[in-house]
Amino acid sequence: MKTPILTAILILFFCSFVSSQTRKIDSLRNDLKVNRVDTARYATLMLIGKEIYTFNSDSAQAYFSRAIALAEKAKDLKREMVALRFMGRTYKVKGEYKLSDACYGKALNLCNRLIAASKDKADLKKFKYEKAMISNLVTRNLMEQGFYYEAIDRYFSNIKRLEEINDTTMMASTYNSIAYAYYTIREFEKSIVYYQRSCDFYASVNDRTGVAEGLVGMGIVYSDIPDYHKSLDMYLKAEKIYIEAGDINTNKIVLGNKAWVYGKLGDFKKAIPMSLEALDYLMAHADRGDEAQARINLGELYIQSGNYSQAEKHLKISMAIAKEENAREVLKDAHRFLSELYDKTNKTELAYSHFKTYIAYRDSLVNEERSKQTLQKELKWNYEKKIIADSLKAAAERRTSSLKLESSYALLKQEKTQRYALYGGIALVLIFAGVMFNRFRVTQQQKQIITHQKLLVDEKHKEITDSIHYAERIQRSFLASRELLNETFRDYFILFKPKDVVSGDFYWAASVKTPSATGQSEKFFFVTADSTGHGVPGAIMSILNITSLEEAIKSGAYEPAEILNYSRKTIIERLKKDGSAEGGKDGMDCSLIAFDFKNNTLTYSAANNVLWIIRGNELLEFAPDKMPVGKHDKDFVPFTQHTVALQKDDMVYTMTDGLPDQFGGEKGKKFMYKPLKKLLLSINHLPPAKQQLKISEALVKWQGNLEQVDDITVTGIRI
Repeated sequence: MKTPILTAILILFFCSFVSSQTRKIDSLRNDLKVNRVDTARYATLMLIGKEIYTFNSDSAQAYFSRAIALAEKAKDLKREMVALRFMGRTYKVKGEYKLSDACYGKALNLCNRLIAASKDKADLKKFKYEKAMISNLVTRNLMEQGFYYEAIDRYFSNIKRLEEINDTTMMASTYNSIAYAYYTIREFEKSIVYYQRSCDFYASVNDRTGVAEGLVGMGIVYSDIPDYHKSLDMYLKAEKIYIEAGDINTNKIVLGNKAWVYGKLGDFKKAIPMSLEALDYLMAHADRGDEAQARINLGELYIQSGNYSQAEKHLKISMAIAKEENAREVLKDAHRFLSELYDKTNKTELAYSHFKTYIAYRDSLVNEERSKQTLQKELKWNYEKKIIADSLKAAAERRTSSLKLESSYALLKQEKTQRYALYGGIALVLIFAGVMFNRFRVTQQQKQIITHQKLLVDEKHKEITDSIHYAERIQRSFLASRELLNETFRDYFILFKPKDVVSGDFYWAASVKTPSATGQSEKFFFVTADSTGHGVPGAIMSILNITSLEEAIKSGAYEPAEILNYSRKTIIERLKKDGSAEGGKDGMDCSLIAFDFKNNTLTYSAANNVLWIIRGNELLEFAPDKMPVGKHDKDFVPFTQHTVALQKDDMVYTMTDGLPDQFGGEKGKKFMYKPLKKLLLSINHLPPAKQQLKISEALVKWQGNLEQVDDITVTGIRI
């Protein structure tokens, strides 16, 4: 950790910089007062606006507006275009993208006029460069609003313009933006290709800092793939460039990323000091949002290294900052890691409390992101000059109309006052009587309204409840039917406990005749799955997941791994249209078993869900692939499958994580997998129906008065 003296020096340096900047702006304002030449005034107005637009956009807009007026007065299209470009940037800083785009649109129109009128080659190249720069600013607005695919198309169109004027530096910057866009939509391979292309272009013009920026981008992509060794290699190369260039500030920011990778590689001796150094830098520069995230990363590192007191300290500070900044993503992670921390330190009530809050934040953020991105999909990017002008004109007319109306109201009020003065006594009596009568009438109306509202609430509650129960009946129609299971299995049980009537968990089965060397054989597919979410969103996902499994088999996929690979592709393709920034993050964890009763074998493939077989007094555990059926860092990796020879009286168990994750017991801890194994070993000799009863009793006893955390599914099949 840096010494307090060094931190104080950094703060003093920052204050000195601010003071210097203030003196510069004051000097420019004095110049503006004494200068009467329009061209000089324009230049001064632009200089002041450029100095302050990032932190005082309202004032900057006033200066840029005056600059635009001077350029219009002089009919200087070039100066007007530049001022409009900066005006667009001030609106962008405020998040007012429509007005920002309108300014950029006006600037582009002027730029096109200048290009058309230009006869000098140097001027023509300059104006084409300006057009490319403004186009990139427009595209950046699209990126910040979540329109990533449209932004990528526009960036590529702009690359063609830049090739015409051979502007290597802006091409490098544009390729960097393309790479970031691909990273955002999780197309990592393309992102790396364009980050590398950006580095090559920057290197060709000897822009070492630009090369370092591309390397940092690749480091972030590799850390998400994840390939931590390549990620670290990129950060180290970037660090070398920043140190050689003397760019200490940027290097301090990258330090936090490098520390996170060292943590993932288990090298806490390097990761923790680096994280503390990066945190000190962020604190010295009063970057509260990044400080909160840095403390989250430190908390995770301290948990992994076993320093729980330091982990708790940083996570609590992070949570306090996140509440101030309303950074709910950070709050979600803080509650998750605090739950993990308190679980490890046997503070089970706190672990349970933070886990519940984490689930609430997680579900809220997922739903909010879906709604937000769905709305963005419906918006059209079409902000032309006429639309904005009409809008501003209509606003001016409304203001004029409002002033006239207020004037009329004032006259009426004066006349009423005079009449009341003339008939004061009579009016007071009438008013008093009216008030008393009105109070009685309002009281009666309020009683009626309350009664009516209660009826409405009851009616709406009944409608919602009926709808959810109807949805539950629809969902059950997609589950494996008891008739099919009874025909197929010798004896079995299915413990199925949705958290909220409808469920993200599901169990599904299908009997399929498959081609074989001898003609046809019959396989029975059985799936136990946990879809993303629970309640209504989880139920919708479960139906999508079931139909994806059905489509996979209809397409001719008869091996479990093939079915999961096909289903994953289908789910990702469908959810690309879900409106979220990344597209298709949802899916399922599941175990898929193909029973071949003729040869007495089962073939299985599993995504995050375990498969157990108890044979006599021995529990055989079969590990799943550590990835879901859906969008994931490893969604290009095929699922594996294994074949197991079965024996008579084997008990085959599948489950979701709902029961192991359920809080309860005397200390309020999670049930966990080890006690579940012990329970199943003690009861596997019983008939499956009695096993289900024993598991249910154990769950009820464990859960006590605590609420159910997630959907719960456990199945057992006797061979």
